[in-house]
Amino acid sequence: MKPIDEKRLERTEDFILAFQRTEGKSPTFRQIMKGCGHSSLSRVAFDVEVLKERGRLATHSDCPIAVPDNLRAGATKSALIVGECACGEPICAIENVKGAVTLPVEIFGEGEHFILQAKGNSMTGSGIYDKDLMVVSACKSAPVGKVVIALIGDEATAKILAKDGDGLYLKPSNPATENGERVYKDIRPTVPWEIVGVVEKVIHTV
Repeated sequence: MKPIDEKRLERTEDFILAFQRTEGKSPTFRQIMKGCGHSSLSRVAFDVEVLKERGRLATHSDCPIAVPDNLRAGATKSALIVGECACGEPICAIENVKGAVTLPVEIFGEGEHFILQAKGNSMTGSGIYDKDLMVVSACKSAPVGKVVIALIGDEATAKILAKDGDGLYLKPSNPATENGERVYKDIRPTVPWEIVGVVEKVIHTV
């Protein structure tokens, strides 16, 4: 049996785990050889087998070096940043795509999502501030109490969906007052309106 070089073994293990954390997959033997400065692929194979025998690397019959579940890269999807949305009085939605972000499916699910940038401060009580990015789950209805994106005519606004004896309406979550009156008032649309999504997460800007 070849003599075991403990320092080289530790270097091999560190490289593999760092690669798995970064890439969500295991490196090839050739990548290990290059990254660790090994002289041959046979030395890499020897070190990998020793690490497996000592229980320091995950094992799986389908691959030479398995990735531990906690380091495995999860599925992701792309969500488009489609424009601005008022957190105050409704404003015209900006429909041009400004960019895209990657969302983990494990957290957000498989459904359709889009992103709007908040404009205004009527929703600070819900943790939404001016210029924050709101991750929105596309839907046509929502439970009362949820923060929704509503289209009033062709204008969009983010508000809490509320209900009283007069029916559904849109409520801000900033109780600020000026001269004894609320700065941000309830919206009771007098024209056709619809819910287009529910705000699930908020990405704060610095």
